[in-house]
Amino acid sequence: MALAGGNHKTTDLKGTITDKQGQPLAGVKIHIPSLKRDIYTDFEGQFSIQDLPLKEQSIKLSYISFEEKEVKLELDQLSSSLHLELRSK
Repeated sequence: MALAGGNHKTTDLKGTITDKQGQPLAGVKIHIPSLKRDIYTDFEGQFSIQDLPLKEQSIKLSYISFEEKEVKLELDQLSSSLHLELRSK
């Protein structure tokens, strides 16, 4: 847990993004509107976002030849982990 901007508690979010068959997707763009920041998955489809405020967050996923996806998360833990799946167009 980190303190950002005073008394705001934050969390770290880690996860993996795969296709429908469970294959990891490298280079998926993950946009975090609240932080005005983009990150990308690594070669194993994994990502890590640090210092997310503990509140409802939205992340937007985009990848060539796959449907865009928006995910709303209620972050209320000190660290979170998730698995997301993208569908091809």
